[in-house]
Amino acid sequence: MGTINDYANFHQRQAGYQISDEDADSTDNDVTYYGYLNQEGEWYIMKEDFGVGGDDDLKSWRFAKGSANYTTNWAARQALTYEDFETTFK
Repeated sequence: MGTINDYANFHQRQAGYQISDEDADSTDNDVTYYGYLNQEGEWYIMKEDFGVGGDDDLKSWRFAKGSANYTTNWAARQALTYEDFETTFK
């Protein structure tokens, strides 16, 4: 479980991004994707996964990011590589 410092760090690093898209995965009802963009065209996609490891009480958030081609990456969101917050936003 994250600490208050983890959450504060997340919001500070994400300042300037606005949500652009949301999609519940039609092939996996436990997964929802959220797409975020900033004014410079940088983006990240957050993958929210319920039922991690078959446990309905576990949830995870993983991230993919880039600096261009948001539309292309959003369309390919299921095939992107997602990693934890610290790895993605070093």
